Amino acid sequence: MSELVRMVAGELVSEVCSLYIARPGDILELFATEGLDPGAIGRTRLRVGEGIVGLVAATHSPMNLADAQNHPAFAYRPETGEEKYASMLAVPVRRGGRTMGVLTVQNRTPRHFDEDEVDVLATVAMLLAEVLVASGAEGADEGLGATVARRFSAIPLASGLAIGRVRVLGPVPPPKRVLAENSAQEQARLNKAVATMRADVDALIATGLPDADAAEAVASREILDSYRLVASDGGWLKRVADAIRGGLSAEAAVHRVAGDLRDRMRRITDPYLRERLAD
Repeated sequence: MSELVRMVAGELVSEVCSLYIARPGDILELFATEGLDPGAIGRTRLRVGEGIVGLVAATHSPMNLADAQNHPAFAYRPETGEEKYASMLAVPVRRGGRTMGVLTVQNRTPRHFDEDEVDVLATVAMLLAEVLVASGAEGADEGLGATVARRFSAIPLASGLAIGRVRVLGPVPPPKRVLAENSAQEQARLNKAVATMRADVDALIATGLPDADAAEAVASREILDSYRLVASDGGWLKRVADAIRGGLSAEAAVHRVAGDLRDRMRRITDPYLRERLAD
């Protein structure tokens, strides 16, 4: 990771690049840095919502600040030696809807990072999430919001047994190829995949699912209708196309946009809508 943050700092012409990763208990720990005091690695910790790094983790949104130290959320950590750096760009490192950490760059000169620099750091953060999982630096059971097992006491509304088939769905595998040189070719692949998916969903809606009773057929139809709406949403497809033009493969672009969509869904408070969106 030390080599990675060094490369990012060089590419973005920044004096500092740092990676904070999630630890159990909603803690963010400085894991690697280029530019800050190396003695702070493993020592500097922030709670979610604390400091700019903690705020980025809490809101799942980047922060681009020309004068970070005068921001109300700034939390000074003397062991890092960051007091000499003014500007800061911080982006969340997320995978499967979980915040796994925060990636930051800093400069002495007060300035806002431009849109291209923000896009580059966001892309690196997406790739970094896969690297963290593959390397074991971020455990499968860690991540903000999923750190501590809890037991709940409840009162059943209806007694009895439910008998049926259960299918365990694992996490969506990450795309094997993230970056692509030929954006037009990737867009053509996406268009072909979307057309095939629409045809398959329409066929399922028209014929119904095999071995489904009346109640199951209605529920399945509602879910398939939702899939068809998402597949036909021009805004969703435009965001995927924008990501492809930014250099991602078709699979990686869908992976990123779908993750953003799931994040927005999780912030919906209405319980009925949350259940529908979960379907």
